[in-house]
Amino acid sequence: MFSKDLIPKLPSVKDKYYRELFYEVDLDALPSNQFNVVIEIMEPYFDLTSNMQMAYPPDAIVKEFKETKPWLLLTVLGHEHNLLVSATNKHTKVTHFNNRFSANESGKSYSSELYAEKAFEMFGQET
Repeated sequence: MFSKDLIPKLPSVKDKYYRELFYEVDLDALPSNQFNVVIEIMEPYFDLTSNMQMAYPPDAIVKEFKETKPWLLLTVLGHEHNLLVSATNKHTKVTHFNNRFSANESGKSYSSELYAEKAFEMFGQET
């Protein structure tokens, strides 16, 4: 989980880290102030479309780097309805979308004050 408010505080990416394969995501196009990044490494023969337990959350930004072996899959979630983890200065909420995209068990939804409080202390703002 990341907060858009923290992005300007991060150092710039050095040119030497750009490779032939890269993908830029416009975070300003995401309606939520928070976003989740899910990075997966998957075998090339895996079927990502036929099983609902493997489906991408709605409105996810997806980039599948199938040029690599194994595949490298990037998913960015930035809508209130598809965030796996989100936080305020009081709670961290984790959700379950399916077996692949989950931060907790199916049918359960919970929040924790512990992580949100630590994040708030570290950055001095809502994350």
